[in-house]
Amino acid sequence: MSEKRKLSIGITVNLENYENLKVEVEGEAKDDRDAGELIEYLDSVLSRLGRNDPETKKKIDSYRRRVLENPGEPVITNIVEEETYPAPEIPQTPAEPAIPVSEPAQEKPLPEEKPVENTGFTCSSCGRPISKAEEQLSQIFMGRSLCKKCLEEMQK
Repeated sequence: MSEKRKLSIGITVNLENYENLKVEVEGEAKDDRDAGELIEYLDSVLSRLGRNDPETKKKIDSYRRRVLENPGEPVITNIVEEETYPAPEIPQTPAEPAIPVSEPAQEKPLPEEKPVENTGFTCSSCGRPISKAEEQLSQIFMGRSLCKKCLEEMQK
C-alpha cells in the first residue's frame, strides 16, 4: 500500500446516566505503521480521560482492554500479507422451535344475532334491517347506514 489513505477511528464509550464519551482520531496512513501510530494516539488520549471518577475510569479502561491490543504499549505492526481461505461450509439443519407449539385455540362460536325490531333502517350494503344505534354509529363513521358486520368489514 504505497499511496496515502485517510484513516479515521471513532469510538463512543457509554458512561451511563445519559452520558457518552466520543473520541475520534484521523490522519493519513500510507502503511500499517502509520495506522498503528493513530491507534497509539487514541490509546494515549483515552488514558488521560475520566481519571477523576473511578467509575468513569473503569468504563474507559474496560474499553481499552477489550478493543485495543496491549493498551498503554506501543503498537507493533508487521507488514505481512496473509493468505486467506474461505471458511468451510457447515451444513444447516433445521432448528427445533425453542418454544413448544401449543394446540391452536378453538374458536368460540359467535353469538347468534338477535333479531332487530323493525325500525325502518336497513343496511345499504346487505339490505338487513338495523337498529337505530347501528344506523347512527355507521352514519358517524362511514356516512351511510350499515349493519355492524358490514361496518366492521369496511373498516378493515
